[in-house]
Amino acid sequence: GIDSYDLYFRLEGDEDWILFGVFDMGVALLESLEGCSYYEILVKPSCSDDFEDGEITLIRTKDCGLCIDAEYCENFAESSFYEYIEEVSIGEYISTTGNNDGYLLIENTDVELAVGSTYDAVLTPGFTFGVYNEYFRVWIDFNQDGIFTANEIVLSSQSGSAQPLAGDITIPEEALLGTTRLRVAMKFVGNSNLTVGACEQFAEGETEDYCIVIVDQIVSTTDQNVGQGISLYPNPGRGLFFIDNTFLQSKGAILRVYDITGKEIVQQPLSSGRSVLDLRGLNPGLYLYQVTDNTGQNIDTGKIVLTK
Repeated sequence: GIDSYDLYFRLEGDEDWILFGVFDMGVALLESLEGCSYYEILVKPSCSDDFEDGEITLIRTKDCGLCIDAEYCENFAESSFYEYIEEVSIGEYISTTGNNDGYLLIENTDVELAVGSTYDAVLTPGFTFGVYNEYFRVWIDFNQDGIFTANEIVLSSQSGSAQPLAGDITIPEEALLGTTRLRVAMKFVGNSNLTVGACEQFAEGETEDYCIVIVDQIVSTTDQNVGQGISLYPNPGRGLFFIDNTFLQSKGAILRVYDITGKEIVQQPLSSGRSVLDLRGLNPGLYLYQVTDNTGQNIDTGKIVLTK
């Protein structure tokens, strides 16, 4: 039999093992390790000098912040082969990830959301073959207790759809400042009335978790082109723009986008309220836009700067 075991550790990537101690059985408490770091732990029989006889385990120490340290419930899809979260856009932050086998945690986002502020959000599904009806829901752990509750739902689909979900995310005044987690879940629902829960394992779709920071109230400096009732932003932008149309609420409008040679490249109707203009398939550069009402009367013209 084996009388005792040697316990070694090292930072991931280091070559040399450090002997922590010799133990017969029980639990060993490793102390004084660097915070938020990956360590390899090796346990081998003391009677053997061959490290190949040991077993290596990879661990991550605490002090990474609540988003990483908290034990959030699992939420994932068993398959994301046919549908997945293609892109998440919140304010000026855009994350295009594609298929990640049902779940993805994005730790380093640099996303800062201010209390009392409202942000435009667009959730875009991706498909491998054909299109399917998906249900989106977004949570933010505002009280930083490691649990997503019903009152922390910030955006939801009304029903299943194959189209991107556009809406607002508002950060309440009472949200705690600091690092926390945002969860985006997308579930295939077909023509059913199903939704998606915060802690659910579902058949098809995808979930993405984001580490974000809640900050104190800030003054928005987003540039906007404001004409006679329409607002286009963010401008400059990386391809996904929002248009608020308050021109004659009972009427619609037509948006046309031209390149610098005057060639019309986009035409789409604008209803009253908010619309999404997707120019991600175009090359970066300067574009012109014109908005007319349904009678052809000019409402607004301006420039769009598309960046990389």
